[in-house]
Order: sequence, then structure tokens, then C-alpha cells
Amino acid sequence: MKLFETISAFLNAWTGSVAAAIIGGFNRVVSPRMVRLIEDDKGGFVVEAAEQPENAPSHVGFADGTLSGPNLAAMFRGNRGEIVLQPSTTVVFSVEF
Repeated sequence: MKLFETISAFLNAWTGSVAAAIIGGFNRVVSPRMVRLIEDDKGGFVVEAAEQPENAPSHVGFADGTLSGPNLAAMFRGNRGEIVLQPSTTVVFSVEF
């Protein structure tokens, strides 16, 4: 029984490492689509995207820790997000373990 458990553990580790290598290689070859939110002086964000859908907003509001604007989910779906803040903005967060 120990032989089968050892072989199974080896195969699981090997397939996991092969999958990680394939995903890593794919991420290097394909550039991610990026949606960038750039903070403006009014407390909202200007939307900058390489492929911006026609119904995507050009400006997004921010109040009480929530982004507000039409079709936000569709704009971010399948894309990576980046938030660019003003130098005077302070970010405070807490982590609980």
C-alpha cells in the first residue's frame, strides 16, 4: 500500500508542477488586459482601458468605500485592475487573522 501512496503523491506533485509551468508560460506570452482607474481631484476615478466597451463609463464615482457607475462588472470581467492614487491620498486597511 505504501508503494501506491508514494506513486500517487509523486504523480500529484508532478502534474501540479507541469500545470504551474504551463500557466506561467501562458501568462508570459499573453499580455493581460488592463483596466486602470486614475484618481481625479474630485474624489472619483477616470477609467482608462485599452479595449473599452462602448457602454463602459469614462468616470467612476467613489463614496463610502464603494465604486459607483454603470456596467462596472462588465468592464472588469476578465481584466486586471490597477488603481492609481493621488500622492496626497492615504490608504488605511486592517488585516484580521
